[in-house]
Amino acid sequence: MRLIFLLGAFLVLSSFTDVEVKTKKKQLQFGFEEVYCVLKSDKAVKHGEYLFRNMNWVFQKGTYVKGVKAGIWSYYIGDKLEFSYDFDSKKVVSDTLGKSRLALFSEGMVYLELLKASNLSYPEKSMENGISGTVVVAIVVSKEGVPVDFKIEASSGVLELNKESLRVAQIIARQHPWIPGINEQGEPVESVVFCPFNFRAM
Repeated sequence: MRLIFLLGAFLVLSSFTDVEVKTKKKQLQFGFEEVYCVLKSDKAVKHGEYLFRNMNWVFQKGTYVKGVKAGIWSYYIGDKLEFSYDFDSKKVVSDTLGKSRLALFSEGMVYLELLKASNLSYPEKSMENGISGTVVVAIVVSKEGVPVDFKIEASSGVLELNKESLRVAQIIARQHPWIPGINEQGEPVESVVFCPFNFRAM
């Protein structure tokens, strides 16, 4: 019986390692790129190591197994680890016992910044009149990891800049899941994440 089990396990491992893959690079905006492997039999399916990076830093690294994130993925801000997440156990493995934290954007804050920059449009009137400003949007993330409310925490003093910031915050916050914040006991809690938007007229 044990011999049959070991033989079965060997066959499963063999079929996994025999999968043929091809490495691809996808150029994104602002000098970012994705480097990943796809199945040769189906180029739409990621399978193998994945990197999200620019010339200087790696911001995400992990592994896909037939199109699904698997094992531990790590997310960085520059050379600092933001968090590590185990997709097999569905847990943040970088959390420290006895330490609370805010909700985490599941693709990491650098990817959130890329989404912000890609979706933001400078309002025409403000640009023509050389109006600059900073808006801070508060994103309320429930203990289930769902963005449930968006508020202007700090106004630019210009209505159209505030509106554009709120519009983009609502779009990008809903594009990917969030990992809920935790209290000191490690229990999920509602938390507020602050998202700044900078408008600089040339």
